[in-house]
Amino acid sequence: MPMPMPCTIPVSLFDRSMLLQELAPAAVLFACAFGLAFYRGLEPRKKMFSVAIICIIGLMTSTSTAMLAFRSKVVVQDDTVTFYAGRWKAQLPVAALADANATNQIGASLRKRTNGFSSGKVSAGWFQDATGRKIFALSSGNGRIISRTSGEFSLVLDQATFDELKHCIADSANR
Repeated sequence: MPMPMPCTIPVSLFDRSMLLQELAPAAVLFACAFGLAFYRGLEPRKKMFSVAIICIIGLMTSTSTAMLAFRSKVVVQDDTVTFYAGRWKAQLPVAALADANATNQIGASLRKRTNGFSSGKVSAGWFQDATGRKIFALSSGNGRIISRTSGEFSLVLDQATFDELKHCIADSANR
């Protein structure tokens, strides 16, 4: 029997406010590096080292934001659902989502960030609710919902992503 094809749901966390908030500091860093490169009051070796450090920091910031904005996805393969939010990752067995219900009553669930990112409406990575339960977020804020799973963490997704995930799980079960 052939292995079922994985179901991949691309999730765009592209948000102009996030890009401005995250990329504006990188642009300032690159401008400072450019200005420092033409500054004559510093010996060449120190100048080169300083410009390199500033550019590396700016490049890391830009790369991290781009990964988050364009490389986030949900993959349903075999009996596992894997959530990728930039550099963060979470896995759940499909069975943990079987009875998962969604509500838009998020409240203060995303106030305590443990290892994640939030900027404006975009939330990605790990958070913790007031009861101490872990939450994995992968949301651009468009119709955001929270879903308590039978796994060890809850999910915050956009409604469209949650609906597509349920559809993929149903399709996998029918194969």
